[in-house]
Amino acid sequence: MEKDQLSLFNPGNSKPSTASDAATASWDDLPFLVVDTETTGLHPHKDSIIELAWIFCRNGHLISRGSHLLQHREPLSTEIKQLTGITDEMLWHATPWTALMPDFTKLIQEASFMVAYNADFDRRFLERAYKNEGSALPVLPWVDPCVFIKEFDKYKKGKKLTDASKRWGINLHGAHRALADATATAELLMKMRARIGAKPIEALIEQQQKLKTAQDKSFQEYLARKNASSGATE
Repeated sequence: MEKDQLSLFNPGNSKPSTASDAATASWDDLPFLVVDTETTGLHPHKDSIIELAWIFCRNGHLISRGSHLLQHREPLSTEIKQLTGITDEMLWHATPWTALMPDFTKLIQEASFMVAYNADFDRRFLERAYKNEGSALPVLPWVDPCVFIKEFDKYKKGKKLTDASKRWGINLHGAHRALADATATAELLMKMRARIGAKPIEALIEQQQKLKTAQDKSFQEYLARKNASSGATE
């Protein structure tokens, strides 16, 4: 599929036939939507999405993909231009979010769960984008491959998508562009299937939450030790 083209594959065969089938099917047999955003900054309440890409997967295969620059009329920071390669001119006549939102919503509605690397970041920006239009992001479980990378590659340096992709044999060309990052995220999740294991999506989300809780606790303990050490040397 060409970049900057949004279309739905035939949704008739995209989901298990019944709710009970979906509840018992392994997560990797379900349809899911991998997303990535490029933004003007780090704060959803004041920054905006300038590029959105998605990968639709089913039964462990990439079914369709798309990428859109989003209209933005304010100058980008030099940092964002250098990081993404996106310029002000590229966004001036790009697709408005209001035009893309209905079709993107349909894609979400065909999925059983969402996927993003560092998922909280993308989820918060999408929630804000919907809220700005008086709507709400459809509620689905979110799977974050970064949580599993922090577990599986616990003692290896670098947990960014670029680091993980290199270790797991994924060619990530054009990092910090939404379609390249979304594609790498989808491929990374598929490569981790054997380590994650076959289980219903509810069990996967429970596993993810336990790992994240342990990781957050470990990080807080690290900060406490660092602060204690710093105070002792003053």
